[in-house]
Amino acid sequence: LANGLTYYVRDNDNPGGSVSMRLAIDAGSAVQDPDQVGVAHFLEHLAFRGTTLYPDGQVQAVLEGIGLQMAADVNASTGPDTTTFILDLPRNDPNSIDTGLKVMRQLVSDMLIEPDKVDAERGVVLAEERSRAGPALEASKAFLELQLGSHPYARSPIGLRNVIETVTPKTIRGFYDAFYRPERATLVIVGDVRPEAVIPNLTLHFADWR
Repeated sequence: LANGLTYYVRDNDNPGGSVSMRLAIDAGSAVQDPDQVGVAHFLEHLAFRGTTLYPDGQVQAVLEGIGLQMAADVNASTGPDTTTFILDLPRNDPNSIDTGLKVMRQLVSDMLIEPDKVDAERGVVLAEERSRAGPALEASKAFLELQLGSHPYARSPIGLRNVIETVTPKTIRGFYDAFYRPERATLVIVGDVRPEAVIPNLTLHFADWR
């Protein structure tokens, strides 16, 4: 699009009647400053805790209303290079596709990042960090450090505990505003769709993103 967003749309009717959407932001754990290690992953969590159009809980309600299940069909992941938002639509009707596009746009441009939601998600992220802790994780960290030293690619995407515990909404907002930009975004839609019908719709939702 003119604002820099890249999109790929492909018709694949096997299995028929469903559509997969992925929206990747070119910003993962490797672009964080040393005092931000974990912010990219924290943002992934906050995406589902409220946007301008969908207050806390409404993203889940809207997606469940078109047949998606959280975690199974709705998810996100953070790696060194990208943060990716994932929607697998069980139906390919116009309302489902339009809703998926609307939600994706909200996640990448209109997160609220409210202080109380940040504090609420600290516990969730810390619990995830604790669940991964153990000898295997420590061995992985040591191996990366041996290979890469202090290079940003040696950082664990889940982040550092002291950052998760203390990071402020202002710092998270600064990262969001700096990296969640259309020229750093790639939207991929694959499924039982007609590209000539989907492209005007995604253009309608994303062309005014600045």
